[in-house]
Amino acid sequence: MAPIAGDLVGQVRDFGFALLPLSPAAALDAALMDWPHRDPFDRMIAAVAILEDVDLVSSDTAFDALPITRIWG
Repeated sequence: MAPIAGDLVGQVRDFGFALLPLSPAAALDAALMDWPHRDPFDRMIAAVAILEDVDLVSSDTAFDALPITRIWG
């Protein structure tokens, strides 16, 4: 196993990030979201960011159409 994959949770915490769970509310919001982007994982990530009112770290500019702050380099 690659070193980062072996301790992903620890690596995430070391960099000051938090892993957020996918709640039933976020799953429903992802399914019902008025957003033409159809990738189910991106929709779930966006729904969690919106519900938790947190910034999203991603290089994907599709997230810019949503009411979230996208952070990338």
